[in-house]
Amino acid sequence: MIASSRPFLPVLVRREHASLTVKLVAPPVALGLATLLNLGLYVLMGRDPVAVFHAMLLEPFLSWVSFS
Repeated sequence: MIASSRPFLPVLVRREHASLTVKLVAPPVALGLATLLNLGLYVLMGRDPVAVFHAMLLEPFLSWVSFS
């Protein structure tokens, strides 16, 4: 099928190299969005998102016992 028969679909063009900006910005943005969505889910479940954030992401690194 030719592309002109479906004008509502965008034409995707593969780039040879990803831009440096996208390479540097994409991982922190993905991590931030995942964290926000997780905290939102805990709010919907009726949990305290700050306590969950502390228990899951900070507490394992606060003592030397967790490092081996």
